[in-house]
Amino acid sequence: MMATTAPALRTVGRPPGVSDPPRRGLKGKQREMVLGRLSIVLGHGMFDAARRIIDEAEREFFLVPDRLSLDTPLADTTIGDHTRVLNQLDQHGILTVGELLGTTRIALLLMKNLGPRAVEDIVEFALAAAKEIEAGADATG
Repeated sequence: MMATTAPALRTVGRPPGVSDPPRRGLKGKQREMVLGRLSIVLGHGMFDAARRIIDEAEREFFLVPDRLSLDTPLADTTIGDHTRVLNQLDQHGILTVGELLGTTRIALLLMKNLGPRAVEDIVEFALAAAKEIEAGADATG
């Protein structure tokens, strides 16, 4: 009888030239604290408690606002993930969603280092933010 060997496992990665998306995560003591709490509750089979710990960590450490308002800092929104855009807006005194909504497309185009594509991304974000704020106002009032 011939001995058969198992075929070698091949690892599958990203194609050459394609990088992983940027990762945001917990660092240092924050990470240790959350992982410690998770290991305790998961060790006892408390899956609902683990979900609550994960949800709490996402809200606390990733600064995801539950609902946008005119006073929401741009740094706490998805536009805040684009450092260059955020820096340019900051240099022109545009720090909140409300201040961005009060800025015209022409004013954005006149800002140094913001090209047409970046301006379109900003305008698209602003329109979505305005709809979300309006929907929130309709739901509460």
